Amino acid sequence: MTTTTAPLLKTTGMGINFGGLKAVDEVNLQVDPGEIVGLIGPNGAGKTTCFNMITGVYKPSRGSIELAGARIDGKSTPSINHLGIARTFQNIRLFRQLTVLDNVRVALHRQAGYGLLGALLRLSPYRRAEVSMRQRAEYLLDVFGLAERRWDRAGDLPYGEQRKLEVVRALATEPKLLLLDEPAAGMNPQETATLTALIQRLRQEFKVSVLLIEHDMSLVMKVCDRIYVLDYGKEIARGTPPEIQSNQQVIKAYLGEA
Repeated sequence: MTTTTAPLLKTTGMGINFGGLKAVDEVNLQVDPGEIVGLIGPNGAGKTTCFNMITGVYKPSRGSIELAGARIDGKSTPSINHLGIARTFQNIRLFRQLTVLDNVRVALHRQAGYGLLGALLRLSPYRRAEVSMRQRAEYLLDVFGLAERRWDRAGDLPYGEQRKLEVVRALATEPKLLLLDEPAAGMNPQETATLTALIQRLRQEFKVSVLLIEHDMSLVMKVCDRIYVLDYGKEIARGTPPEIQSNQQVIKAYLGEA
């Protein structure tokens, strides 16, 4: 997707060391507004480590990370989320004992705005905000086909619906950029098809850009505008899906085994 606007996400020379090991080195990613971008490569290539640096879990050893032109490297994870980046994880991290509805409401409390005193005294701003958050949560669950599950415990959902709920919960924080870490892992073909439509809907209906780590190449090639390929912590290729599919270095390092 071609755009003349400034990048939404830009990493320049991003890298991190663990002890004497350069786990990631000189990674230059860019996601423009409205794009769906893939980040692929073999296991251990450094993809999730990149996500962890972008979201503040790890502080980069070098380089910079910018969101809409402002430096975010070194900021805390809550601060980065507040600025507009949300993510999901390889291993589902729902509040399993809470209901589906409450999992989404928890994410919405960042926009509550009523403060501790208002909550304790249940003042009118608290009551209005709680009604608004409930309505928003109900809307998101309805949009993504989970409304009938609202009173079920999150841990009781089928695997594919747990994955979907995790995306909905991340979306509830109203991100500009959503990082999806292997969202199709463990899914059957029908669930993957549903996920593919969901990712496309994030852009079309919610105007959210997406950076995606995924091993399911049919999904990646179908939804991504551009793709970056990592191997041993370094970028070895970037391009459109057809360019990546025909890149001999990528085929040798990854696609030949994927």
